[in-house]
Amino acid sequence: MWNFLKSPGLNSFLTFVSTAFGFTSLTTGWGAVFTIACFSLAILLMIRLIQGRPKTVNPTPPPPDDHPKTALPPYLFYLANRKKQRDKLRYAIAEHEQTISKQRPLVCIVGGEYQESHYEFKERFVNKTLPKLYRWIREENDVKRIHLTMCDCSPKPDELQEKLFNDLIDGLTTTETTKAGVAQFLAEHEQPVILYIDILIEDCQPVNDIIEKGFIEFWRDWPAPQADFLRNQQDKPHYRLLVFMCFRYPDTTRFQFTNPWRKPSRIRKKVTEQLDHLDKQLSQSIYWFQVGTVVLPQLEPIKKEAAIEWLRDDLRDECKKNQITFRDDTLKTIEDKIRQFYEGHSNGIPMEILASQLQKILQESTT
Repeated sequence: MWNFLKSPGLNSFLTFVSTAFGFTSLTTGWGAVFTIACFSLAILLMIRLIQGRPKTVNPTPPPPDDHPKTALPPYLFYLANRKKQRDKLRYAIAEHEQTISKQRPLVCIVGGEYQESHYEFKERFVNKTLPKLYRWIREENDVKRIHLTMCDCSPKPDELQEKLFNDLIDGLTTTETTKAGVAQFLAEHEQPVILYIDILIEDCQPVNDIIEKGFIEFWRDWPAPQADFLRNQQDKPHYRLLVFMCFRYPDTTRFQFTNPWRKPSRIRKKVTEQLDHLDKQLSQSIYWFQVGTVVLPQLEPIKKEAAIEWLRDDLRDECKKNQITFRDDTLKTIEDKIRQFYEGHSNGIPMEILASQLQKILQESTT
């Protein structure tokens, strides 16, 4: 910087400018003011040049993991307050198994807001409940999973069913073009197949047409595998098709689940009314629609009592299964943190938020 200010080039430039403006001296009067202004401008320019040089930026550290890893299975944290759904599904499967239609689909319908972890609910069923119902299931790989997501549901049943079938073929990567062909293709896996259909419902859509005339009607004429296949597989007829149709609608609780005066959204009310109507029809027979169908209780936010029950029952059982032991004071610490998290949340907490918090509490309390 100092060498630049003393440089002959700068002095020559100032002399030229002073002559042009008629200054007799650069150290007195207006000439001195001009000299100071030029030096100030030069310093500012140098500072700007230095600031504009590229800097070596350290990489931003990754954000902390929202789901700390533990030795426990991930689905454990999604078990709270889902027993009503589990029990009703178990009864429906037991009834379905007693019929000659057990190789045809059993359609399971459940609704809930986005943050109620529908996918994890299905995983919990596959890992915890299904092995108790089918003795030949010993591990996750004994069940084939297929996951479809449908965001834009056409209000026209024919278009909706066509899209569902095309999405199913794409998900299976099969060249079959008929329901009978796809049913046969699935049966050849010789294992239960879980088809999970994640359906996003918006307020502007006709719920009745989408749920009943669209999706349920699609499975009404779904065939069983060919008799020849079943006769050839009498020693291990393990094929089943369980269809989870999860109708998710926008959250009313994402930023206001602490509000005790909040009212259910209109889409929630529409879905609830339609599922209640279907459930009344199915109370006479799960084959009311000529295909095994069960409407499960909607997935609701978790109350504090259910979270404490999860700690005392589900967590203890899973720890015992994995030979993990906690001291009594550790469990007391975990319970106190859960109670503290629920302060002001009398209406419950969405499953997605709660499960993440339970993982963090467990991680903090055991390290």
